Amino acid sequence: MAIIKAQAELNTTTHAVAHRRAWGPPPVLAALTDFSPRATEAVKLCAALAAQLETSWHLAHFMPPGPRSSLRESHAAVLAQRQRLHQLAAEFAAGGNAPVVHCEPHSLAARLNSWVRENGISVIVLASSNGSEFEAPVLGRVALEVLRLAQVPLLVLGPGSQTPRVPIRRLLCATDLQPGAKAAVCAALPLMVARNGRVLLVHVAEPRPDDCRACGTGAADAAARMWEVLPPELRFFHDAEVTVRFGQAADAVVAAAHGDASDLIVVGAGAPRAGAAAGAMLPAVLRLSTCPVLVAADA
Repeated sequence: MAIIKAQAELNTTTHAVAHRRAWGPPPVLAALTDFSPRATEAVKLCAALAAQLETSWHLAHFMPPGPRSSLRESHAAVLAQRQRLHQLAAEFAAGGNAPVVHCEPHSLAARLNSWVRENGISVIVLASSNGSEFEAPVLGRVALEVLRLAQVPLLVLGPGSQTPRVPIRRLLCATDLQPGAKAAVCAALPLMVARNGRVLLVHVAEPRPDDCRACGTGAADAAARMWEVLPPELRFFHDAEVTVRFGQAADAVVAAAHGDASDLIVVGAGAPRAGAAAGAMLPAVLRLSTCPVLVAADA
């Protein structure tokens, strides 16, 4: 039994090394927090992913100065928030994988992307609001601003997301067959290092009329085009499948993800992100999904 276990661990390590060689170095992660319970769940996911990927991660809080704050008051506020950040970081520093802590006395608009570039961050992890369709937008003010500004993929926890599963083994990518779909897949693949992974590409078409004879041909054509989205190297590491669904986009994508027991949904946001991503599909997917959603802008 010990020999079998050791061989399995060796195979897993070898697989992870080969996977990283194919997709490049592991991504550098960053969690944004406003110290809310939902944001803490996002920090928890970021820490778990960083440990699984054996990569560095950052923990940040942006706090724009108040309009009437004196320099002394601003400095005291930054020190207090930095202390809160260090306390939060200490909760997730198990195994020696402590985050780099940043307390930025700037607005997101003024500092986010320069901060991302300076620290080599590849993926930002954050939580959406707790709002429901009737109470508040599912994407809160901060999440919307990050979505509009960020030039790297975002890993977003929706209000219905359960405790995320790590390592990520099953990935669902919703594609509209645009050029950015391949970039979205490639943005998500470095997050998967587990053996026996699976990637499912889903394209959602308009609701199919009962008397539409051409739908079968259209679905076959779309499926053939979807295989072109998948990098050839992917099939060496993970199972891959494509499928065409009919219906409303968000409903079909989430139903496919839940039916396939996906750990992560990938949505290509288009460019600029503020147009496509802030439209109807992404908030609906976030509201319905029980797993995190990776939002990747077109390259």
